[in-house]
Amino acid sequence: MQNIDEVFREKPGVWAQTKRKSPWKEYLTGYLFAAPYIIGAIVFFLIPACISLYYCFMDYNLINPAMHWNNFDNFLRAFREREFGHALFNNVYYAALYVPLLTAVSLFLAILLNKSVRFFRGKFLTGLRGIYFFPSIAPWFVVASVWLWLLNADIGPVNLLLAGLGLEKIPWLDRNSGFQIPALVLVNVWKATGYMMFIFLIGLQNIPQELYESADIDGVNWWQKHRHITLPMLSPTTFFVIIYATLWGFQNFDQTYVMVFDRFSPGQQDISLPVYLYTQGFKFYKMGYASVVAWTLFLVAGGVTLIQNKLQKRWVHY
Repeated sequence: MQNIDEVFREKPGVWAQTKRKSPWKEYLTGYLFAAPYIIGAIVFFLIPACISLYYCFMDYNLINPAMHWNNFDNFLRAFREREFGHALFNNVYYAALYVPLLTAVSLFLAILLNKSVRFFRGKFLTGLRGIYFFPSIAPWFVVASVWLWLLNADIGPVNLLLAGLGLEKIPWLDRNSGFQIPALVLVNVWKATGYMMFIFLIGLQNIPQELYESADIDGVNWWQKHRHITLPMLSPTTFFVIIYATLWGFQNFDQTYVMVFDRFSPGQQDISLPVYLYTQGFKFYKMGYASVVAWTLFLVAGGVTLIQNKLQKRWVHY
């Protein structure tokens, strides 16, 4: 059998062709595959973002297309508007409840479902997983219709149960009840848990079982195994879930619009920044001011994400 040196001596053209091969030809295929995404990102994200930033400094109304430069008037209005402050506070409050609750519930159910593999097999296990995942794929219109009935202040099963226990009925979704944001968070956690639970489940199944077997030999209890093995090994997955949950918490429009907007408190546009953005841009047609609200939402969500990314170096183990 000839070695590589003999091949090059007998066929010098092979070595010449190898040397002349340009690196850009190897990268061309990758660039072509990435081109649709890059073009889409430029056309549907970068260009609209730049236009929106330009609108922030303009007095632009969709009814009157003529635009006028107004310097920082839109920004000053945002600081003066009380509804803008309420919407920003509600958004932060919503995300602060939503992210840890969704992460904890999803992780807990994923651990239980991972343990259930020992007891359930076949179609029953598939059906069990489907039951958990179904709310994640249901549209918000359907989910909201069900929960609006469950949380109805007069005839809802939740309040009927409270009345049966001798407690007062609670107007869950009324803005003055104090339960509006927590009730919305619980509904969204119920809907999103199935999706995040399966992400955790994939992470759990990738943890080497030898670690748990060694812990059993050493007499480690259930809590210690999850504290010193599961949580550290699952930290990259947990970080991924936290980032996604944060973005979902700040970008939550469908739920608040369908369940709350103009339903219990007419004209309530300060339930969240996305709803406030929608009303200012597509109900009052103030696109310049709406662009300021959009960039505020982007900067707040992006800032929180950057902080999380900075802190992950302390607790995420790759």
